[in-house]
Amino acid sequence: MKTKYLTSPIHYEGLQRIETLEVPENALREILYNAIAHKDYMGAPIQMRVWDDHIEIWNEGALPDGITPETLLGKHSSHPRNKNVAYAFFKAGFIESWGRGYKIIRDGFEGAGLPMPTVESVEGGVRVTFQRNNPNSSQKSSQKSSQKGSQKTSDKILQMISENSGITRDMLAESAGISSRMVARHLKSLQEQSALKRIGGRKDGYWEVLSKR
Repeated sequence: MKTKYLTSPIHYEGLQRIETLEVPENALREILYNAIAHKDYMGAPIQMRVWDDHIEIWNEGALPDGITPETLLGKHSSHPRNKNVAYAFFKAGFIESWGRGYKIIRDGFEGAGLPMPTVESVEGGVRVTFQRNNPNSSQKSSQKSSQKGSQKTSDKILQMISENSGITRDMLAESAGISSRMVARHLKSLQEQSALKRIGGRKDGYWEVLSKR
């Protein structure tokens, strides 16, 4: 996950280069340990879905009787489905003490300023969903927002032209609240999309709307 999916943004403290994984590493390990130790190995394999802003990990195997997703987030006893796997993890030092896994997860995400992962009983198994602190996701969201704003401005320009085919660039700029240069870019883009056509010259011509989006 660290090499293929997750990022480790770089920052500096003095001369020291710091690379911090976008999700708390100890908490991530604990989520994976839980999926392995509590999986029903007669069923489907552990499954993971990765998005820009969150990750889901699902393992087959219902929660033990008396244990709910809400119970897991508080103090609770340990009910490992695969005792040999859990014991091997304990002897290897992967598990420090029984029943503290979700406390480690909660503390890790709270310390990183991220929302607590959600735990759900889904399709005979347990799905854990946690948010990512992914700078690429923020950048993509910003790009989408910018594209949406540009689309909205183009639509507004097209609407104004449909109402007044002789409208000038300066008039469009004033009404749209943008510069004449930006108006020219939108007009060029609309013509390239075959939504708009210029008939005649700049001074004595007019616009013809070919299609409304």
